[in-house]
Amino acid sequence: MGNEDIRLRYEQAVVLFRNGRYHEALAAFERLSHKRPTSKRILYHRALCHLALGDVDAARRFHDELSGLRDDSAHKLAALLRRRIRAAGGAASGDKTPSGHTPDIEGSR
Repeated sequence: MGNEDIRLRYEQAVVLFRNGRYHEALAAFERLSHKRPTSKRILYHRALCHLALGDVDAARRFHDELSGLRDDSAHKLAALLRRRIRAAGGAASGDKTPSGHTPDIEGSR
């Protein structure tokens, strides 16, 4: 599978997600993850699919994986994901400071 094929399959998976076909989108993103296991965009969309399907715990695991990458754009995606997890009524790892306050999340607009 070449880069162009991966890009096309990624775009198709995004369309599935946008059309509310979360199970199909998740399966497509999971297939892509075998070719690009550390792709931050694939990790992010896999988390969104799990969140849309009501699996907040899985979304948290992907949040943690994104947070662990040494990449500013991965951290921005993790912040966006943290915000969505909170909106879904969950808490992402790292949501609370030791004092119990929720920190400001830069770039989560």
